[in-house]
Amino acid sequence: MSVTHHPSDAVLVAYGAGSLGEGLALVVAGHLAFCPRCRDRIASIEAVGGALLEEIEPQAPEAAMDPGALDAMLARLDTLPADVPLPPPA
Repeated sequence: MSVTHHPSDAVLVAYGAGSLGEGLALVVAGHLAFCPRCRDRIASIEAVGGALLEEIEPQAPEAAMDPGALDAMLARLDTLPADVPLPPPA
């Protein structure tokens, strides 16, 4: 099988970053299974992304959580009425 259409670099970058929607990500993954050219390209893109991430200095959080915030939230959860439906577990 000959692959004649290829994802753009923008699509490959988004795929490498994990920011594509499920459908398009599936299409790109399928394409990569059959296209060595695009596999090489995504490997280069991911290498550049990884190198850039390694250069970023960790940042201190801008605001610390109030020391009593966790206890306050847990107390609020304990006061929920019993008849409030909870979402199903993921």
